[in-house]
Amino acid sequence: MSSSAQTAVSEIAAATGGDISDYDYTASEPHTDVYEIKCYVSGTNDLADTYRYDDVNDI
Repeated sequence: MSSSAQTAVSEIAAATGGDISDYDYTASEPHTDVYEIKCYVSGTNDLADTYRYDDVNDI
């Protein structure tokens, strides 16, 4: 994952109170500087949630 996508994962974990080690992640960039992070239950293909993170506006 790119450093921006890793930042997004950390921000999501901080905002939700989650533990990033509980999940596996995939990242895509559907728009410039916007990262879509899909969280899967660690070790499975079970999708837990999907988030978007705007790197420019830090939201």
